[in-house]
Amino acid sequence: MNDKTDMNDTTDKPAVFTDTHTHLADPLLTERAAEVIRQADGAGVRRFIVPSANRGDWKAVSDLAADNIIPAFGIHPWWAGGTSERQDLDSLADYLAGHPQAWVGEIGLDYLRASDDAQRQRQRGLLAAQLQLAGDYRRPFVLHNVRSTADLLVLLKQYRNPCGGIVHAFSGSLEEAAAFCKLGLKIGIGSLLLNPQAKKPAAPPPNCLWNTSYWKPTARICRKAARLPIYPA
Repeated sequence: MNDKTDMNDTTDKPAVFTDTHTHLADPLLTERAAEVIRQADGAGVRRFIVPSANRGDWKAVSDLAADNIIPAFGIHPWWAGGTSERQDLDSLADYLAGHPQAWVGEIGLDYLRASDDAQRQRQRGLLAAQLQLAGDYRRPFVLHNVRSTADLLVLLKQYRNPCGGIVHAFSGSLEEAAAFCKLGLKIGIGSLLLNPQAKKPAAPPPNCLWNTSYWKPTARICRKAARLPIYPA
């Protein structure tokens, strides 16, 4: 996300970016998080949205919260159907209540990981509950989508949220991007763009945001992302 807003300003000002999806709380990165943030800051990446995957991540994400680090608490679809799901959702509500700046995420559907209808139904139920929480607490959300666009759009229409959200690591069609944007969401473009074989995004530039999504090369990706031309979002 580029924070430069005056498109008529022709002065040579450095771009300032927000990494809209980075796992700074990953245990493999804990000891290097400060260094990664410092290196990213030097490249113009000044703010970070840090999502979680399940209840086990929430404390670490909470500990990172700062003026420039926005926590996101949620249960990833890979963890749908757990025996403690009801308690986890209650705990999620507590974390949202205790962190007014927090987003909800990473949430969504992943049909590559759901091999049968029962698993997909569990994912949809978990997502519906978390979209309800996002609406109740008026929070934006970070959305995971793998081979599930049709069902995802149905749920997003059912649980309309004026705060919007980001479709993380989007790799779908222009038509799919337009459908998400029509619901008030932004399109997150991830580190896939650094792959020389990757195609250029066709989504409308004002609705595109950058994210790294991966812990290991975070600082390198942030430096490269900061050099890319991007429209304000």
